[in-house]
Amino acid sequence: MSIKNITSREEFHQIISQGSTLVDFHAVWCGPCKMLTPILEKITTLVNDINFIKVDIDQLISIAHEFNIRSVPTVYLFQDGKAVNHFVGFKPEHQILEFINQNKR
Repeated sequence: MSIKNITSREEFHQIISQGSTLVDFHAVWCGPCKMLTPILEKITTLVNDINFIKVDIDQLISIAHEFNIRSVPTVYLFQDGKAVNHFVGFKPEHQILEFINQNKR
């Protein structure tokens, strides 16, 4: 699996509506976001039952407002269209895997 870059509000809602989806709200100017990307890419090879997507908050401002994104990176886990949990800021691989395992249904 790989991380899909979302380009529209419709695409975002379509993907999160079914199953488990990890969403990385990020910005191209964000240093911690750049550090998080390779970790999430590695996790996509370890976790096969989750969709992984990225939302650039400067490109999709309406989604950032919808989820009250105030700081990046912010990572949400969705289950069938509903936000289950989220965290803000950089986290190492083991903490992200723990976050996924604790919140995935």
